[in-house]
Amino acid sequence: MLSSLLVLGGGLLLLLWGGYVLLPGTISLAQHLRLPAPLIAIGIIAAGTSMPELLVSVDAALIGTPEIAWGNLLGSNIANLLLVLGLGALIVPIPTKNTLEPRDQLFVLAFTIAATVILFFDLLGGAYRYVTASILMSGFFAYMGLQLWSAYRFDASGDTAGTDTDKPLAVWRASLYCIGGVIGLIIGADLFVEGGVSLASALGLSQTVIGLTIIAIGTSLPEIIAVLASILHRRNDIALSNIIGSNIFNLSAILGIAGLTAPLPAPDDILGLTLPILMLSTTLICWISFKGNIITRVWATVFVGFYFLFLISQI
Repeated sequence: MLSSLLVLGGGLLLLLWGGYVLLPGTISLAQHLRLPAPLIAIGIIAAGTSMPELLVSVDAALIGTPEIAWGNLLGSNIANLLLVLGLGALIVPIPTKNTLEPRDQLFVLAFTIAATVILFFDLLGGAYRYVTASILMSGFFAYMGLQLWSAYRFDASGDTAGTDTDKPLAVWRASLYCIGGVIGLIIGADLFVEGGVSLASALGLSQTVIGLTIIAIGTSLPEIIAVLASILHRRNDIALSNIIGSNIFNLSAILGIAGLTAPLPAPDDILGLTLPILMLSTTLICWISFKGNIITRVWATVFVGFYFLFLISQI
């Protein structure tokens, strides 16, 4: 058990380090290329902070533990909405007016519903696996295509990453950060899955529970770092866009890639409480954003408290 904890801890440290250096590297490169801020938040930052989920889910699929993959993806989305956003709003209340486009809200709701349908009908565990995974990937590319179109449409307004007050890293250093971050994420994800599976066996817990709790929180730590950094820099738009973009990335590109890699049969114990909580939290955040309300510290306390009640229910 001690060895499992050491492997798990080592993987987590590498994941954190990889996410920590990947973010400033990608942001600096984007600043040099003068890419718009909305595209940075949803395209680059969200994709970068979702790399642990991608690598853990694919690794779990390859070693034959689909429970880890499903638990990781759904648990990470719940953690993003309730824990990550809640912790950020506890520090500084987050305004939502004019931060998310209606299409972002529609896409995250659509992919959440799609994941529910896939699980209920086991569409990634049988004969329809390749078709389902291809549809998810197509949906992701359609979403990113809309983001690129929007980025070029707003380019004339001057709202680009290059206008940020922070001085970007040199190109060579930003590139080095990106490469080192990806390597750290790859090795960390492999160690994290290995330690998580071993720990599940040692404690007698199901792999779904480990995926929904320890691994989901661990792979959400880069999002926590990114959101806190965005809030401290007074970029609430990037903070919220990063969370929504990460959730879309998880349920479209990552789920599609993992489904193409290996069968992902639906675990029975994930259909009871996890899916309703994911749907409820997603709908609630989209409703708050649609109304243009502020995510106050009261809301933040509710989010974090509800998340820990969810964790307790899984143990």
